[in-house]
Amino acid sequence: MKNVSKIVLVALMALVLVSGVAVLTPRAAHAVVATFVRDVDNAARHPWAGTCSNSSNGFFADCKITVPPNVELVIQTVSLLGGSDSANKIARFTLTTTTGGTPSTFYFFQKDNASLAPFDSSYSQNFHLTAYADPSSVIDVVTQTSDLNPTSGVIIIANLQGYTVSLP
Repeated sequence: MKNVSKIVLVALMALVLVSGVAVLTPRAAHAVVATFVRDVDNAARHPWAGTCSNSSNGFFADCKITVPPNVELVIQTVSLLGGSDSANKIARFTLTTTTGGTPSTFYFFQKDNASLAPFDSSYSQNFHLTAYADPSSVIDVVTQTSDLNPTSGVIIIANLQGYTVSLP
């Protein structure tokens, strides 16, 4: 009789354990996919990102991004990365867009963050703004230093993020 009691007790404990695990474990997620999120209230908006880079041995380096045709671009975030010879400790970045046929320029100044010291100067920063660009226009991003950069050169890497609005 003792063996039967032990078997029943073990079976009940196993049943409680299985039931507890079934209740406490999370359910499987189906079809989880990373995607850009569209603004469902405004279906004409489409996520957008653009990148450009360039270098030179002069005072400045610039890079350009062309806006797609038939859309207005709204830039919301600008990430800038630059580098220069160690003699330069401050860089001026400019972002120029064309809105309604008129150029608009934004200025950003950045001090050397010393991550490449003592050999070179480096600059990096993220900026939040709202800037507009006309369809098929060219966005110009420039980094400029006060002295020449004959050794390492001056470098610009720009990442822009925002969205496009479809035009009729």
